[in-house]
Amino acid sequence: MITYDKSKFIIASKTMKLINSISDALEIVPKKCFYHKNKILSYTFELLDSIYMINEAKYNVDKEKSVVIKDIYMINYLLSYFLDKHLLSKKYVENVLYLLTEISKMTSAWFANMEKQ
Repeated sequence: MITYDKSKFIIASKTMKLINSISDALEIVPKKCFYHKNKILSYTFELLDSIYMINEAKYNVDKEKSVVIKDIYMINYLLSYFLDKHLLSKKYVENVLYLLTEISKMTSAWFANMEKQ
């Protein structure tokens, strides 16, 4: 049976919310940005995957931590790319960035807590 620490499950659920939010918004982005649409979705799914991998602690946790950090930075960059190209609204990007910031802060606290143990 898989058990989840409450804080870890919240991170995963917020990441799922991020995936759904980004997926819905990308439907209006034109086909010419196909590559960037796929990349941002890839990074969000990789972020969720890494969170679960760290939670299971069966894999190289340090490597997965660096993947989480990289994914957060890349999602942030691609959101700003879509904003700069006027493909997503400023209000939408701000809302998603708020969620991404929450995930970032929670993972940082989680990692710090893991280091103390």
